[in-house]
Amino acid sequence: MPDTSTILSLPLIQPAQAQKHVTHNEAVRLLDLMVQLSVTSRVLTAPPVSPVLGDRYIVPAGATGAWAGQAGKIAMFETEVWQFFAPLAGWQAYVVAEATMAVFNGSAWLALTDGPLSVGQLGVSATADATNRLAVSAPASLFDHAGAGHLMKLNKASAGDSASLAFQTGYSSRAMLGTQGADDFSLKVSPDGSSFLDAVTVAAGTGYVALPQGVLANGFSLRDPSDPSKRAVFSVAGVSAGATRTYTLPNASSELAGLAGTQTFSGAKTFSGGLTVSGASASIGTSTANSTYSVGGGATASGNTSTINLGTGGVSGSTTVVNIGSSVAGAGGSTVINSPSVSFAASVASIAAPNAALTVDELGVGGASPDATNRLSVNAPATLLNHDGAGHQLKLNKAAAGQTASLTFQTGFSGRAEMGTTGSDDFAIKVSPDGSTFYTAMTVARATGQATLPQVLNLGGQAADPVNGMVWLNTTTGQVKVRSAGVSQAISAGISDGAKGDITVSGGGTVWSLAAPVKYGVQVALNQQAFIN
Repeated sequence: MPDTSTILSLPLIQPAQAQKHVTHNEAVRLLDLMVQLSVTSRVLTAPPVSPVLGDRYIVPAGATGAWAGQAGKIAMFETEVWQFFAPLAGWQAYVVAEATMAVFNGSAWLALTDGPLSVGQLGVSATADATNRLAVSAPASLFDHAGAGHLMKLNKASAGDSASLAFQTGYSSRAMLGTQGADDFSLKVSPDGSSFLDAVTVAAGTGYVALPQGVLANGFSLRDPSDPSKRAVFSVAGVSAGATRTYTLPNASSELAGLAGTQTFSGAKTFSGGLTVSGASASIGTSTANSTYSVGGGATASGNTSTINLGTGGVSGSTTVVNIGSSVAGAGGSTVINSPSVSFAASVASIAAPNAALTVDELGVGGASPDATNRLSVNAPATLLNHDGAGHQLKLNKAAAGQTASLTFQTGFSGRAEMGTTGSDDFAIKVSPDGSTFYTAMTVARATGQATLPQVLNLGGQAADPVNGMVWLNTTTGQVKVRSAGVSQAISAGISDGAKGDITVSGGGTVWSLAAPVKYGVQVALNQQAFIN
């Protein structure tokens, strides 16, 4: 009688054997190892540091330590040592770390994920057969990428065979797409699954598309590839029932001329007679490239007159709009008028260009006549320079400091007052009794902001003491006073404020003079009729 079993080499109890329980327990221990075999890992190359009794591993190639030289065997930790068991071909083990089954093929442990799986038939929730060797029953099938794209191939043995996708109803085909009976690509449809019609064919050698059954006019249109909103639709409503109309194209590149709707022609076209366009709209010159269009561009003979009318047919109560240039935001362009003179009829009430940058050499508004000096001239009761959402700044710019940038107030075109930077960059106010002799009433130094009053200063009277920072004539006491920090002081020969400079006054009664220069820092209260010359 052999000592071990034929397949698993389990120890056998011999006749009249003593301590039979030892042999029996060894056989049970081996069965405990092999039945419902489960291992922790099959890739760990070194024994774990703190194994637990009963831990099992498949030893991989290149293992070290206590596992060295045991590749392919099952290592089990028992009685404080590692024991190794050689598997037989066909053994299966569940690998916990991978959640998969591995099979020993006699030389290595392999899982389904380790290499290609080859089966004769495969059914996924379906029954495969000899023809449909892969059968799937599901709401959808997903063929996913493996990091990039995904290519599904339908391969046939020869050109005369078919490689196609069939779309079925009740297992009866209604449409077939692929290379069917040839290497040309085609789409076939069927009303019953037995007779098929070629709907689309694409020649393999040229890529030419054929529509053997034709195209329904109401389902066919042409669109501009650069602007798909441009669409052309065809209609055969005017063709008699059962009739076929043939149109032969000329042996030249040309356009189809329509008698209704908008028509676009390319190339030179000459109309020797009169041309009348009665449609609601018409376009001449729609090219998007560099182009030139002329209306009345012929060389008019000497003594003759060419008259070009734009929108002159309007009658009373109608509205005529003449557009020149592109209205698209950002589009550039210019309008050049070469005529020596341009006139607007008396009926023209207004000309609006709210966003235009207008450049003219001279401009007269309200019937005014500009000239070489007064290049902008306005005749009006008032002139409004309004804001554009916030403030408004009027600038008077001069070329050099020694020149003048000012506002002049005139009577009968004769200056009576002038305000600005006159003859220097210091601000000045000047007045004149006759437009020729001017008196400087005030200057403000641009470098310090100090105001100088070259002429006598007339202080208006105040019956009571005003607020701080004021100099005034108190009409009750007849004194010139200055008020600071809530205290009013009478000025006789002068007063010193220390920080802002001395003020020297002279005079008596209601007329007092401030010695020049009057320095900044004191606010002077003038009566309402004070003049600053």
